[in-house]
Amino acid sequence: MIYLILYVIFSSLFTLVIKWVHNQKGAYDIISVGMVNYLTAAAIMVVWALIQGGQTGDPGAMKLGGIMGVVYFVAFFFVIWCVRVVGASSTSVVSVLSMLIPIIFAAIVWGAQPTVLQAVGIAVAFFSLILIGLKPQGQLESASDEPKKATHPRLGTWILGGFFLLCGISRVCQEALNYVSEVSQKPTFLVAAFMATAIPSLLLLVWRKKAVVPVEVGAGVLMGLSNGLQLWLTLKALDEMKGFVFFPVSSAGTIIFTMFVAVLFLGEKIGPRALVGIGAAVIALVLMNM
Repeated sequence: MIYLILYVIFSSLFTLVIKWVHNQKGAYDIISVGMVNYLTAAAIMVVWALIQGGQTGDPGAMKLGGIMGVVYFVAFFFVIWCVRVVGASSTSVVSVLSMLIPIIFAAIVWGAQPTVLQAVGIAVAFFSLILIGLKPQGQLESASDEPKKATHPRLGTWILGGFFLLCGISRVCQEALNYVSEVSQKPTFLVAAFMATAIPSLLLLVWRKKAVVPVEVGAGVLMGLSNGLQLWLTLKALDEMKGFVFFPVSSAGTIIFTMFVAVLFLGEKIGPRALVGIGAAVIALVLMNM
């Protein structure tokens, strides 16, 4: 149970740290924090791969990992906008429910058919996403944020949709690994993924010529740890409980924990529509994993 609890905490940290940086009203640079995060995660993955051993540099794993890494890097610029505008809680829901994309992809490409309960869960998940995605741009969740003038009435919905799609593509890459490579090559896959984020991150830091202050380093390392430790905690948790228990509980737990911390400690305000969407997302997660 301790591994499940730690997984929920670390999987929430990424979004919560971004929210905290936003709350500092420009005192710290979120781009610098994000780039340090990816450098940290890459270092963790390299160490893990060396400890794990048996890595053959499988081409399939490296290609998929590289694609996922590029998607991760681009998605970061979407997530910082989403957290600022719709809040950490709703952003967490969109990220978790991106599992819809690999489910649909598997049904179309690999012929995997969802059960009746899973189909109901998918419908509820779309309902949740609609409630969150219809939130008008410029209406912020946190009292610490300042409203921005909307440049397009549906820009917010498009950015949320883009974030959802990018998260889903990364999940498809993870699922596809089971079809193109051995599971034992997962460390190679993850090293390739995070190296594909670390290299542009380092180049961006150099190009910007902006000093990274200690607080930004600390926040970035914390986010990197959340990225790097989630897989290890997943594997340890699955040693203690079945996957059909772990995945819905951990996903729902991540949403609830993120909302709890964001509201109580980070000044986030959740409107009735977003609250219904979050509740629907939790129900959908349970149904989709049955």
